[in-house]
This record gives sequence, C-alpha cells and structure tokens, in this order.
Amino acid sequence: MHQLTSRLLYFLGDFYGYIIVSTITVVTGLVIIWKLHKNTQRHINILLAITTGAMALVMFFIPAEAYFRYVYEASDGIGFLKIARKWHDRYVIFNGNYRRDREFTMEKPSGEIRIAAIGDSLTFGIGIENPADRLSNLLESKLIKDGFNVAVYNLGISGSDTNDQIIAFHQMEVFDFDIVVWQYFMNDVNSATNSANAQITKNSQTRLTKHPLAKYITDHSFFADFLYWRLTSRYDQTFRQLAGEDLRLYREPAIIRGHQAQVQEFVQELHKKNIPVVVSMFPFIHSETIRQDSRPQYQMMLETFRKSNPEGLIDLDQIFAPYSTDMLKASRFDQHPNEFAHKLAAEALYQQLKPLVGKKIEYNK
Repeated sequence: MHQLTSRLLYFLGDFYGYIIVSTITVVTGLVIIWKLHKNTQRHINILLAITTGAMALVMFFIPAEAYFRYVYEASDGIGFLKIARKWHDRYVIFNGNYRRDREFTMEKPSGEIRIAAIGDSLTFGIGIENPADRLSNLLESKLIKDGFNVAVYNLGISGSDTNDQIIAFHQMEVFDFDIVVWQYFMNDVNSATNSANAQITKNSQTRLTKHPLAKYITDHSFFADFLYWRLTSRYDQTFRQLAGEDLRLYREPAIIRGHQAQVQEFVQELHKKNIPVVVSMFPFIHSETIRQDSRPQYQMMLETFRKSNPEGLIDLDQIFAPYSTDMLKASRFDQHPNEFAHKLAAEALYQQLKPLVGKKIEYNK
C-alpha cells in the first residue's frame, strides 16, 4: 500500500501540469457548450467545433504524453531524446569499478583465464537491454560451455576513444588479465570532447530557439520531443555530420600517423607482457551510404592492425556484408549494433579465442 501511494504521488508530482491543463480545458469546454444556447446557430457551430477540437486534442495528448513519459523507452546513439534517459536508468547498472558488469574480483581463482574486453559504447552495450546479449557476455558463455575456466571482464567506456581505452586498461591491470579483446570502431580516432563534434552536437541541441513556444513544449514534453526528432531530418543530419568529422580525421596526416603509432605501440606492449590480443573491428552501420563512404578509412585501419601482428583480427564489415544496416543497428535513433550484430561478432571472436584460451591454459600449467 505504501509503495502504491508513493508511485501515485510521484505520478501526480511529475504530471500535475498536464492534469491541470486538461482539467481546465475540459471544464472550460463544458462551460462553453452549456452556454451555447445564448448564441446564434452560426456561433454555436463555430464555438462547438473549436471547443470539441481543443478537448479532443488535450484528451489525445495526455495519454500519449503519459505513454512516452512512463512506458515507452528506447536507446539513443547521440543522446538527444528524453526517452533515452529512461532507457539508461532502467538497463544500465554499474559495478564498483564503474563498469557495466558484475563486480570484479581482485583475487584470481586458480586456473582461471581472465579476458579483458576493451572498447567504447559498443563494448559497453548501448542499445543492448540485457548485458547477457552483449559481445563480451556471449563470448564468455560460449567458452564456459566448452568447459573453459574463463572470466570476461567488460571494461567498455561509452564515448571513449583509443587513448581513453588504453588508459582504462592500465588502470585495471591489477586484475591480472591473460588475454585482451579489443573492439575498435571508426570514431575511436576522435576524442568525445573534440571541439568540432561538440559544436555539431550543440547546434542540433539548441533547436527551435527562434520559436519559444515550440521550444518550451519540446523541452517539457516527452511526446513532443519524440515527435520532433521523429518527424524532422535533424537527427540523421547530425549523425552524418558527426560521422563526416570522424572520417575527416583519418585523412589528416599528422593525426592518423599518431593514431596508428599509438595502436601499434599498445599491441607491442601487450605482447611484451605475454598478453595475446584479438582485435574486432566494427564498421559504421547507421546507413548504407555511410557504411560505403567509410570503407576506405576502415580498410586503412584494418591494415594498421594487421601490421601490428595481433593474435586475431576480425573484419566485421565483411561478416556484416550480407545484412542491411537496418538488420544490424539497435533502432532508428541508435546506430549501435543490436543483439543480432553482437551475436555475429561474438561467434567470430569465439572461433579465434578458443585456441588462444587453450594455449594459455597449457602455458599456465
């Protein structure tokens, strides 16, 4: 009873403005209709149409707002939509190391092979509701099913670049990893705080500034906010601009040389520590156009990793080739890989990791 009362009070407190507006509209409409007998038939028809239309609009808007505010949820690859906040609050739970995974254990059981999964939001699992459906979790399940004593620690950080991921791995080395799975995406050359990308995002977020009423409505309504991003092309335009800026950096000689050197140095560092590394490269899957346009940069980085001599290198662009981008991405508003794409990636990783885990077990005996 107490829990029910608390939820009711939360709803009333969060939704009181809409309740007041709907009540005023309905009462006003009823009063107008009641007083219509004092007017001419022409006035009656006009007022009746206006009043009925306003009441119908309010009675439609209120349930729609409640649905998008309390029921409907979806992930958002850029972070614009209000509904994405609910998705994150509901499905993302951090452990004590601020990673979306179970609690990490410092003490390593005898015979356990620990695998570090490093990467950005793809490793983190944006767009994946159940962590069990992520690349890292699927890989661990497959290896355990084969009888291997393994633990895959997901170190993914949403919004991170290659430099961030390397720093994060070094901070977590105390967990004594035996193998590294490195997920690479075609914006990892770019810092999340890059000034150009930040300006692109800011320009899109400061929408409707020339229309104060429309801005007020979209700022305060989940339903109106969803309609705005659904019915306009601004979201896709923003993503294309962000992808264009990411890909541009791969054509900057000074930037790409430094990035390639950092990639190669990290692989060499892992080898010196006798830690095998398997690289899994994800392509852009926002649209067929972007997937095609980004292939030259993708192939360049694929060759960069190949020259680094990792123990495994997975070309997911080739594996994803038979499937349309709509079959691979989480949703219209989220270009991250969905459960099906993670499953394909996990199967490819499993095939390359299985012999490496076996060798590590023999080496540790």
